[in-house]
Amino acid sequence: MRLIAIDTETTGASPARGDRCVEIGAVELIDGRLTGRTFQTYLNPDHPVAWQAQRVHGLTNRFLADKPRFAEIAPDLLDFIGDATCLAHNARFDRDMLLYDFRHAGLPVPTLRFFDTIPFAQARVRTPSYRLDQLALTLGVLKKGRGLHGALEDAEILGRVVEAIETRQPGALAAWMRGSAPLSPLPKGWQAPPAPPTRLAAARPEPSERAAPPGPTAPQAASEEAREADRIAALVRAALDGAPDLALFAERLTSAGVLMRPVINGELALHGVRFSTPRASFTGGAIGLTGPALERAGPAYRHPEHAGLVARLVAAHDAVMGPVTALKGRFTATPASPIPPQTDEARRRVHALITEAIPGATTVFDLAARLEKVGIRAETRIDTKRMRVSSVLFISEGARVPGSAVGLGPKDRTPDFWSLATPEPVRMAPDGSLIAPIELCPKPVTPTRIGEGLNPGVAELIADLNRGACEIGPETVLRIRSGRDAWSGFPEAALRELLAGAHPLEELDALFTPLTGQDRGSALRWVCRGLDPQLTLAFHQTRQLVYEARNAERAQDATPEP
Repeated sequence: MRLIAIDTETTGASPARGDRCVEIGAVELIDGRLTGRTFQTYLNPDHPVAWQAQRVHGLTNRFLADKPRFAEIAPDLLDFIGDATCLAHNARFDRDMLLYDFRHAGLPVPTLRFFDTIPFAQARVRTPSYRLDQLALTLGVLKKGRGLHGALEDAEILGRVVEAIETRQPGALAAWMRGSAPLSPLPKGWQAPPAPPTRLAAARPEPSERAAPPGPTAPQAASEEAREADRIAALVRAALDGAPDLALFAERLTSAGVLMRPVINGELALHGVRFSTPRASFTGGAIGLTGPALERAGPAYRHPEHAGLVARLVAAHDAVMGPVTALKGRFTATPASPIPPQTDEARRRVHALITEAIPGATTVFDLAARLEKVGIRAETRIDTKRMRVSSVLFISEGARVPGSAVGLGPKDRTPDFWSLATPEPVRMAPDGSLIAPIELCPKPVTPTRIGEGLNPGVAELIADLNRGACEIGPETVLRIRSGRDAWSGFPEAALRELLAGAHPLEELDALFTPLTGQDRGSALRWVCRGLDPQLTLAFHQTRQLVYEARNAERAQDATPEP
């Protein structure tokens, strides 16, 4: 019987809220005995490591910055696991972390069979605590307690614990596994993607109880497009039922072959979704699923958490279905149509009409409305981050004229001309969805002097440090946190320019010479927050000493005794 003991170290304890693996370690067991085969990797999680997690494993954001991402090592991890059953101490946590990483990386979620070794140990060993370290001490696997943890080290200790129990009670693990159930293959709240229904079953599905009342889906004529739209609607409703967030909702649909294009409004919230296959395409409003309706139906959407997912879904949709057409029925998409034969005469006619309409147009939307009256359709590409139109293409019978061909690009008109902000009132689109005016998000306040732009409580902390009420020592440095504030995104050149009026830059450069480049930038930010430069240097140096001591202790504990 081949088993894999596996462990993870992470950025935090909540994968559903964005925490990711920073180290994965695994060891192979055959018939309850270690074989010597191991797997270990550090990972760049693209997510900050919480200080609570850093106290456990000692892995810093700087150390992890150049490590591979999960998608790069996932094939090697799956090759190592193969078809073996996985063992983990508190297995639900490690299973969830791994599967969320597969989903976050946009990879197919594998079916892994996990058993939790805590119930196994409780059935076979008497010990004051069933934490892994205490269990290892009771069985003689460890001779003393540990400092920092490592994923491979924990996996090896778990393997040696299983080996020790097997030595005392041969066949105990196999007998326990036969009488126990493995963990469910998916985390709580996840469901397997639904299989595509037959055409008969998909003809007129009942709406999900959690979805809004259905509206018209397609022309009622018995056409292939109408039947395909009905099938897509059935898949959408099935995927929506019980989906806790946008990621699982999208995973279910893309697994069933449905493309979806989420659209972000000016407040960086979900505005709506387009559902498409090469044979049919409609907006969520066609079945009562506007952005607010999706929120009420279950899938949570928050822009910073799902920005990467939205970008991938948009790219996949547009690659098959063509560009977004935002100028008619705002934020709708149309299947890419064959390019009609173009003639010089048609291009000259379109060029002349565009040139005539441009001077009186106040916005790109206004221009599109004017041209539509003379038979010219405008397609745009939208920059959702800047909330503006990034390019425009004019289409008419026998001609396709890009905006640049008539001197019409984002640099050729005022920014207001290209902005998605518009005074239009809320109105109804042809597909039944609501079209609301877009409001641009206000720009973050830029601090102009030292001590501004701080999170709550940070000013008080800095004041206590400056007057000596808090000592900068090993016990306190890891608790000093500013959070992400107005200074976090400042480049070093801007920091130096602002500090020049308060501190001689030559003295600061000389003071921070012992620090690395990244720490020097961090030190300048703390001085801008108001911390005394000498205390800032002491803070960074003490913190580095703490990390080095922990890493040394970890390395010493990992060295086997002769």
